[in-house]
Amino acid sequence: MVWSEQHTMSEITIRTTYKEKLRPTLAQERLLEGVLWRCRELYNTALEQRIVAWQRQRITISRFQQEAELKLAIGKVFPDFDEKDLANKPLSVGNYKGKVVLVDFWATWCGPCVGELPNVLKTYEKYHSKGFEIVGISLDSDKTKLTSFMETKKMTWQQYFDGKGWGNKLAGKYGVGSIPATFLLDREGKIIAKNLRGEALEAEVGKILDSK
Repeated sequence: MVWSEQHTMSEITIRTTYKEKLRPTLAQERLLEGVLWRCRELYNTALEQRIVAWQRQRITISRFQQEAELKLAIGKVFPDFDEKDLANKPLSVGNYKGKVVLVDFWATWCGPCVGELPNVLKTYEKYHSKGFEIVGISLDSDKTKLTSFMETKKMTWQQYFDGKGWGNKLAGKYGVGSIPATFLLDREGKIIAKNLRGEALEAEVGKILDSK
């Protein structure tokens, strides 16, 4: 493992100071070299352990994300959850069976999420009366800011919020590593599209509800 240049310079400083200030005997110099060698050994061992732990963590996360992607593939039934929304009312995808549902992972601090909001609102206003619903899953950590934002933007659909940011329970369950992340579900709860942007959301929802 790499014993950095900074550490090497520190060793040189220690040796120089030790010799100039204390004028050690040969035995004492050898003792110092032994101590410095042991420090290098301990540092390298600790660094190796941290790297191995990091690699194992990456592998675990990668496997989890792969498993999540398989479960959330187009055509699969979206795995349901049973939680409470901001108003402490029951919240689950199953409650909207028979509706076309957009599951939206987002946050008020997410620029792209806020940028997509006009498209989401437009689609909701156009198709809500025909059976289009949205389930928001907010990765915010400030409840007051979130509720204020929702009121200002007239976001009237249910929202899941636990205040944990990237540690959000449902984001973890579904392997969401970036936002916005959206899943469009048909009336039977099957995933028919993911991460629609711009006019694509309205067009996809329209295919189902305009042909009813």
